[in-house]
Amino acid sequence: MKLLKSQKTFVGIQIDNLFLKVTHIEKNNSNFIINKMAYNKIPDSTISTSFKNSNIINYEQLNKTALLSLDLNSSKIQKAGLSLSDQVIKYFIYNFKEIPEKKSSVVEMLTWWIGKKYNLPKDNLLVSYEIINTFDKEKQLLISAGMKNVINEYVAFFEKLNLDVKLINSAGINQFNLYCKAIDQEDDCIIFLGGDNLSITLFIFSNNKLVFFKTFINNIKTGKKQLSLNIVNTINLFFRQKTELKLKKIYTGNQIKELYDINTVEQNYEKADIIYIDEKKLVECNLNNREIINQTGFFSPAITAAKSADISI
Repeated sequence: MKLLKSQKTFVGIQIDNLFLKVTHIEKNNSNFIINKMAYNKIPDSTISTSFKNSNIINYEQLNKTALLSLDLNSSKIQKAGLSLSDQVIKYFIYNFKEIPEKKSSVVEMLTWWIGKKYNLPKDNLLVSYEIINTFDKEKQLLISAGMKNVINEYVAFFEKLNLDVKLINSAGINQFNLYCKAIDQEDDCIIFLGGDNLSITLFIFSNNKLVFFKTFINNIKTGKKQLSLNIVNTINLFFRQKTELKLKKIYTGNQIKELYDINTVEQNYEKADIIYIDEKKLVECNLNNREIINQTGFFSPAITAAKSADISI
């Protein structure tokens, strides 16, 4: 008699003021298989993405959009991961000479530091961190920060739809976490460009360690050409300060090539290999809709969000 394989299904949600994107991922032993990808345009004046202020403007319109996209079994609570706009969750890289041994004490220290540095109420901050570099006398931390009232607004909304949100990240971080398996970080210095309709995230790695991170907001008034020039200028400034580093490769996804003027980046870094990652090769799909499968990059933060719901349990 054959034993039944253990199967679990997780939901990944990416939400901003433009789209609500959903993936359902089935975990069969150690394999993840996508069995649903869907999205709907969010009506105007429904969400206003912001770090400090309330995001959900029209609950009724958002609820209608969510029900169209999610296709959930309302009688059963499902585990979900959530991907929010980079305008909602902020990331910082900062060096500290000393940090406490207890993780809770580090969080308390960072909450106080961010609150003071950016004039934010400390009792309304949600902060987490990861040590990304250790030097002789300093530790370098990647710090994420969000406002409790904003984050809890999303969590409470999805709880009413019987979704138990297990982990929340920004779209940029979630996207990198999917693409990273196709990135060779053994090179001396590499760049990854990720993002969506609203923003581009720039990651710079040296010897397998993150050394720079910045989000560029897609401002309609500025234009995509200027956004690409802003990225190039930031990269140039970084390498003027780090003359010992030599850029070897620039990685990005096909969706970024379609959304933004990447030619500007290519023309400024002809000596570096520009590698476009095919998102369809990063995940296994149990879908018949070829049009949706071809938009895998469009769903990349939602895909990682679904996987994170499993990891966080």
